[in-house]
Amino acid sequence: MDRHYTVLSTSRINEELGFHLPSRGNHHPVTLDMPAQYVMTDLKVTPAITIDIHSNLSDANQKMLSQQVRMLLITEQANKIAGTITATDILGEKPVLFMHQNAVAHHDVAVEDLMIKTEDLDVIQMTDIQNACVGDIVETLKRQGRQHAIVTDTTVEGTSVIRGIFSSSQISKQLGTAIDMSSKVHSFAELEHALFA
Repeated sequence: MDRHYTVLSTSRINEELGFHLPSRGNHHPVTLDMPAQYVMTDLKVTPAITIDIHSNLSDANQKMLSQQVRMLLITEQANKIAGTITATDILGEKPVLFMHQNAVAHHDVAVEDLMIKTEDLDVIQMTDIQNACVGDIVETLKRQGRQHAIVTDTTVEGTSVIRGIFSSSQISKQLGTAIDMSSKVHSFAELEHALFA
């Protein structure tokens, strides 16, 4: 038996037309005491911005500009995450040092050459995020001298996956105030890490 469907009525719009914006972070200002998840880019909701491990720095920079992000996840075969690269990695001293040490041109430097490898990433567990507030994330970023923090979760199979990303610039936007990311450096090793991270 064929089902009968109803034709819905239509009408014309005789006024200016806008569109809905996501409510989180746009209509409700975020405070430091709110749950940390309010300022986390949740990869269950927002697709990850990635780039292939063999891409060059210009491609990575263009992708960051077009997607309005300052960090990319670097993928290799089967969407496996190999590491991360930030705008600071691309636009800072790292490319110049690599080019000098390896006698290569800028267009020959791949994201693989400057990335922070997965095994070198400092990550936060999703279980800790569930009980944290925005202020905790800000303090963590400041203490580490980082612009981003990676959040990992565990699948039902027991494997680790990247669940979310915190960005100091995004948090600043949502708070409506700039975050002072300067932190004291206590040793030469920390100074070196701060300069070349």
